[in-house]
Amino acid sequence: MATETRGYHRYNSHWAELAMTNPVDLAVGQRVRQLRKERRITQQKLAEAIGLTFQQIQKYERAGNRISASKLVGIAGILEVPVADLFTSVDEHIDGGLDADDLKTLLGCAANMSEDMREHFVGVLGAIAKSN
Repeated sequence: MATETRGYHRYNSHWAELAMTNPVDLAVGQRVRQLRKERRITQQKLAEAIGLTFQQIQKYERAGNRISASKLVGIAGILEVPVADLFTSVDEHIDGGLDADDLKTLLGCAANMSEDMREHFVGVLGAIAKSN
């Protein structure tokens, strides 16, 4: 009975996580998966190329974990696409605009980036702005 209870909690926990998943993280993860499969790159190969485990790639693709800016740049490089291409389906997953907390978070991220990373980041934000 204890095993069933644990399984029940795991099941509910999984759905609770999905309900709390940020729509942008979900859209980016799905786009990474789509591009990776189109290029016939396994999760293992992508993971090895950017210094991660395939389990971490699974978490990124399912939006279980957020992808850092540096890993986004690495993934885009392996997939041979501009970083902004990882965000092309974002507007389909967002039902509203950014709030003040979202903007503070974005500005905080940019402040801690290298100049090269900031350029990619601004390109991504520009692509999102154009799609709206």
